[in-house]
Amino acid sequence: MRLKNFTLSQKNKLLGFWLFLSAEIVLFACLFGVYLALKGSFASYFRNLVDLKLIFLATILLLSSSFTIKIATSLMFNVDLKTKDYPLDKRVILCLVLTILLGLMFVFLEVYEFMHYVQKGFLFSKNAFASSFYTLIGTHCLHVLFGICWLCTLLIQFLKNYLSYEKVLFKIYICSLYWYFVDIVWIFIFTFGYLLGVVS
Repeated sequence: MRLKNFTLSQKNKLLGFWLFLSAEIVLFACLFGVYLALKGSFASYFRNLVDLKLIFLATILLLSSSFTIKIATSLMFNVDLKTKDYPLDKRVILCLVLTILLGLMFVFLEVYEFMHYVQKGFLFSKNAFASSFYTLIGTHCLHVLFGICWLCTLLIQFLKNYLSYEKVLFKIYICSLYWYFVDIVWIFIFTFGYLLGVVS
């Protein structure tokens, strides 16, 4: 099955999803803009708090999850739907499970990072920059959690055969686009929010 073989209804849903992602881009652009505008005044203070090794590890985990979900969707697209059955590909299941686990480890590291900052006295209510930081990173973390829940639901549908293979494939494809978006947002956060701020 290929993308061009999606039904008209599925293509309309795909268009609606792209519009949804456009709204998400605006949301993160606003949060990111506020964060960068306030960061300059607290750059030296924030530099002493950040553990760049931890952030780099979290980045590797999240980017690796994009690789695993890409493999899963590629394997599913390569299935010949003209065959008599749609056997469950263990490689697809493994890649989806790995994506979920990598996402969970990323969230765990983000929670650990927040706890570290709180112990250092960097609270949400400390100042405007702290509020913008927690809002930006927290919003992204919630998006990752949503993606994990979404993937878990799709994995159950895939394993239980609740939906046809074509419908599950479409849903996983849409979820993968969302996952790539979340990863791209994190790349911007890591590069401009963490890396340049700490190194400069």
